[in-house]
Amino acid sequence: MNRLIQRWTPVALSFTLAACGNSDDDPKISVDNLNEGAYTVSTGNADAPTVGRYLAAADGSRLLVIGDDNGVARNLYRRTGSGDWVAVPPVGQDTRIALLRQDPLVVATPTLASVAGHYVTTSPPEGAASFSITTDGRIVADATSACRLTGTLGTGVLPGTLKLELATSGCGELPTSSTGVLSVDPDLAPASFRLIADDRSKVIDLRAFAE
Repeated sequence: MNRLIQRWTPVALSFTLAACGNSDDDPKISVDNLNEGAYTVSTGNADAPTVGRYLAAADGSRLLVIGDDNGVARNLYRRTGSGDWVAVPPVGQDTRIALLRQDPLVVATPTLASVAGHYVTTSPPEGAASFSITTDGRIVADATSACRLTGTLGTGVLPGTLKLELATSGCGELPTSSTGVLSVDPDLAPASFRLIADDRSKVIDLRAFAE
């Protein structure tokens, strides 16, 4: 994890927040647009940067993941196709995110076959979750795992991802139902991938390690 944070240290991103003109309107969110691909970004200032990822698809879909001091996602900004940006957790005022620097990143394209196997996560805090992924994209919880992860995977649109539908049971404060992506990333090693999802109010970020 330290290597992950150190690699992303040089990047910077600035936030500009503007008060809503009408409190009855939904907050407007805008994020600088980048060309198709994967990028390394960070938030804050050069003295105390926070890691992040920006994924851009050809159809206009975008995902900006902002992490905490440990690189765990705490905020998501996502857009489907040419739709509106959505912030998770939701914001209470108009928000504009201006990228000051972006570094392209080469990521592999996962397939259902390439991620099939047995995995364990080191979170949530309530305990590790053990699960398997089948060759047809089903996520199956281990019978002995207190935190049970189930769901399905499908072809992804964003670079380095598969589409994710996730359900949890016995996992503390994690949302019981969420959608997002399985994301592969060279900086995640020794983790095989991360599951990034949300229920429109809370973010899930689980690192999965092969067993």
